[in-house]
Amino acid sequence: MSGVGAREKVTITIDLHPTLSQYGTGDSSTMQVEKGSSIIDVLDRLAIPSEIGLTIVVNGTIVSKNTVLHGNESLKIFPLVGGG
Repeated sequence: MSGVGAREKVTITIDLHPTLSQYGTGDSSTMQVEKGSSIIDVLDRLAIPSEIGLTIVVNGTIVSKNTVLHGNESLKIFPLVGGG
């Protein structure tokens, strides 16, 4: 039985674009987070600076950094690309 105030842990899969590999452990990795954590919480744990522009895809859909995670999500994180 969990203690008072304990939050359920869930697993997510993270796939970082190669240009962000310095913040991860390689190709694809898993992370345990508290259920209800946001993408911002994940980015903080990965130590990705907030000033880096990112595109975040969860289960095939582009989402905001405020998206809440419930478990078993697959995150793909890409840097923004500009051109002209």
